Amino acid sequence: MAVELINVGTVPDDDTGDTYRASFTKVNAFEHYFVDSAGGAHYGVLVGLLNSYNMEYAVSKGNYVSGSIMAFYNRLPQDITETTPGSGIFTFSFAPDNGDSIFITYRYTL
Repeated sequence: MAVELINVGTVPDDDTGDTYRASFTKVNAFEHYFVDSAGGAHYGVLVGLLNSYNMEYAVSKGNYVSGSIMAFYNRLPQDITETTPGSGIFTFSFAPDNGDSIFITYRYTL
C-alpha cells in the first residue's frame, strides 16, 4: 500500500486541502503497522533464535500482509523470503548470529 500524503491546501481555510474525513482515512491506513526486533525492549519480539543456525523467524502479531514486510540486519536492508504470511513466518537467506540486530517492519491484519 502506497503512502498517501494529506493535502493541507495552499493557505489555512481556503478549502483546497483534504476534508477531515479524507485526511483521517489516510491516517487510519497506517493503524496496523508494527515493528519487531530481536532483543529489543521497545518493540514486539521476533519469534526465533539468533544462534547462527536458525534462518526462520515469525513476527509477534502472528501474520503480515504479503509484500509489506521489510527486514533490516545490523541496520542494513535485507532481502527475505515471505514463507507463510498468514502465519507470520519469513526466512533469511543466512543464519543471523547471537548479538546481531534484526528489525522487521510490517503491516498485519486483525
